This record gives sequence, C-alpha cells and structure tokens, in this order.
Amino acid sequence: MTHFLILIVLLFPKLSDYKQAVSYDVATPLFSDYTYKERMISIPSGKKIVITDNGLPQFPEGTILFKTFSQQGIKIETRVLLKTPTGWEPGIYIWDAAQQDAYLSKGGEKKVNSYILPTIKQCHSCHGKDIQPIGFKARNIYHQIPFFVQAGILETPDLSKISPLPNWQDTTVTIESRARAYLDVNCAHCHNATGMCNKSDLRLAYEAYLDPTYKKHILKFMQSGKMPLLGTHMIHKEGVALIANYIATLK
Repeated sequence: MTHFLILIVLLFPKLSDYKQAVSYDVATPLFSDYTYKERMISIPSGKKIVITDNGLPQFPEGTILFKTFSQQGIKIETRVLLKTPTGWEPGIYIWDAAQQDAYLSKGGEKKVNSYILPTIKQCHSCHGKDIQPIGFKARNIYHQIPFFVQAGILETPDLSKISPLPNWQDTTVTIESRARAYLDVNCAHCHNATGMCNKSDLRLAYEAYLDPTYKKHILKFMQSGKMPLLGTHMIHKEGVALIANYIATLK
C-alpha cells in the first residue's frame, strides 16, 4: 500500500471533516445504477489545478479525487484516484454497516444489497491502461470554475478556450446537445482511439460526428442493457429515452 493509500485509510472515518477536500459536482454525470454520488477533491497546500482546454486539467502531484456512492442515504463505497509521481492510482473503499469507517477492498466483495461492487482491475477497463479521471474534464466542471478559483485550488483559466458541456437533463438545451453530452460522459471513455472499444470506429465524444448508420445499433445495445459494457448493471430508462428521441431526428 502506498503512502497516499495509508493516508486515506486513516482519514476515511471522518471523511466529511477532511478540511482540505471540497465538494463539487459535474454538469452531466456518469450513470451509476441510480445511486447518489458525492464528489470531493483535495489539492496539496500551495498547489493549484491548471486548465488549458476542454479536456482533463493538469493536476498537481498529491491530488485526491473521491467519489462516494450511496443508496437510500446509505454509503456503499468510495472510489479514490490518487495522483502519484508515476500517475493515477485507484482505490476502492467499502463502508461498514455503522457508516463510520471504510476499508480498502481486496476484491472479494461482490455485492451490497442489489449494488454490484467493482474491482480494481475493472478500473482500467473504463479509465484506461494508464488510469485517468473521466468526469473531471474542464468542460464538465465549467460551472464550478468560479468556485474552484475562489477556493484557491484552481488557477484562473482562459474561459474562451472552454466549451461548457450541457446538463443532459436541461430541456432548455437542444436535444442534440443533451444527447451528445450524455454519450460523451457515459460512452466516450471507451469509444475512442485508445479506449476499450477502440476496434470500433464509433466515436462518441461530444464533438465527434455520429454516423447515422450506427443509430439502430446504439439504441439496440442501450435498450438491451449491453451498453455501457461496464460500470452499470441497470438500464437507464431516462437516458435511453433521450438517446431514442435524438436518434429519431437523425437521417
């Protein structure tokens, strides 16, 4: 176990009191079987995140990203990404019944009620061989930039270089923009040149051209629960409805 993981194990009993961590949210979240997710980030004292474009920011060594998954107010697991000198290191922590402590998963746990727990090996399937965060792209946390700057953990960026990702549930935005945002967050981390689905030429990043010949395949796989392949075990009815409505507009 690395020094960072040991540190997190010691802090977890009082995660909410970890004063160096701040809570945040994203414009469009990854669907995770209807769980509630609390996101937190910690930056080492004296360091700041740097944003230069729409993609992932430049995180200082020692950055910690937390994401806690809950069902009906009960914390189940907290996933951690730690920025070390050699890259990002993942950790999965399982909360005890008393909700007072969480322990580092050894991969033997399979399920908590109906919630299926992931393993560390599965992290690489979505986050890549060289682990990278997924949701914390500049365009997905655009609305949080003033907060991060005020909190002293982000250098003031050039906002003209960032195109905000819309909230997929915002009905004041075009259905195309909402659907592309949903596909970007839920699918693009696999459907890219280096992702798990790199053998397919289907690309689902927000700005990617979506070939209409794929529309029946996308909807079929989503409706059957075969896609996304990992990370969820339930069909996201609202997400499928959005994509179905969008695909109906393609010619």
